[in-house]
Amino acid sequence: MLRPRRKLDRRQRRADFSAIFAMLVALFVMLSWLMIPVGSCRGQSVDLPTASHAVLMGDARREDALRIAIFRDGKVFVDTELVTSEDLIAKLREHVRAGAPRKVYIQADVRVHYRAVKGVLDGVHSAGLTNVAFITEQRKTSEQ
Repeated sequence: MLRPRRKLDRRQRRADFSAIFAMLVALFVMLSWLMIPVGSCRGQSVDLPTASHAVLMGDARREDALRIAIFRDGKVFVDTELVTSEDLIAKLREHVRAGAPRKVYIQADVRVHYRAVKGVLDGVHSAGLTNVAFITEQRKTSEQ
């Protein structure tokens, strides 16, 4: 036969609520770890500026090409690794010593502050690299 449900006293209800709350906090922490990219720019995109006469740069897609991405918030990635302004010169020199071509391809977000781009350019020149190309998109012409 069914027994009537026993009412929980205050301490038991509080313990149940604490356990549920702790599980929700743990779930939130694990989800935030999965959603935050660590040291990678995969999944993020740079909104490239447009140019009327953009030129196709096939060498930028080479595996050993030196690619620098500057995001809107000023974060700088060399290939897929987040670097600080102090580490940029050493990272570029390391890639060149490993046999990378001495040409740098910069993908700067259209809304990034110029001081971030200037800082990267200063780092590139300090590393001894003078051949720099900016990646842009072809401006779409209106056909009427």
